[in-house]
Amino acid sequence: MSSSGDPPDEDLWPNDGASTMARRLLSTIQASWEIQEIVAAALLLVIAVLAGAGVASAIIGSTSQVDGFAIGESVAQVLLESTQWAGVLPTFLILCALGLVWWQVDGWAEVLEDHDDGEDRDRAAPGEKSEADDAVSHIGRNRALSTWAGVSLLVTSVAVVGAMVGRGLEASPFPWKQWISFGGQLVGALILAGVGFLAVGRIRSRCATALALENEAAPSPPS
Repeated sequence: MSSSGDPPDEDLWPNDGASTMARRLLSTIQASWEIQEIVAAALLLVIAVLAGAGVASAIIGSTSQVDGFAIGESVAQVLLESTQWAGVLPTFLILCALGLVWWQVDGWAEVLEDHDDGEDRDRAAPGEKSEADDAVSHIGRNRALSTWAGVSLLVTSVAVVGAMVGRGLEASPFPWKQWISFGGQLVGALILAGVGFLAVGRIRSRCATALALENEAAPSPPS
């Protein structure tokens, strides 16, 4: 039997995929948040709030009633209401969040590459996490943030395209100067989104490589 300060026996933590994933998820949640991670999560949360508010506004507008008769907004108005938040600025904010995530992943991946993980864990006091363990937790968290950013980029890109479709479906035609202005917003947002999707792929590849090296270097549990 192990003492209260020792890690659980092998029977309590079987060395299978589910247990490894559970331990990694728990350590990721428990790891302290650095300022870069907080700012990145805050930027992505802002985008989520804007998107949610836009959809809620469109739903409320399309179901409004006056004197018992529904005001049936056109498809164009619903699209414009739900996508008016999208554009170059929200896409740029997501790109900034990805830059912070990339910075974190690159730094913590170097920690795993520069340390002998087995010796590092041996030096850690019982019940305490080593620097390598912290690195794994932060890499896992930032990989989740990169996934969130990728979904946000997809939603923002679809919203920008939807806004252009909504303007095209409006009954009153837009002047050419407004089409040029909105077209510039569309092209600019899609260019930034393309860079963002490339960054998401690079970040996730870096995370996978770092975690694979860590798994290879980690000491095997006693049989």
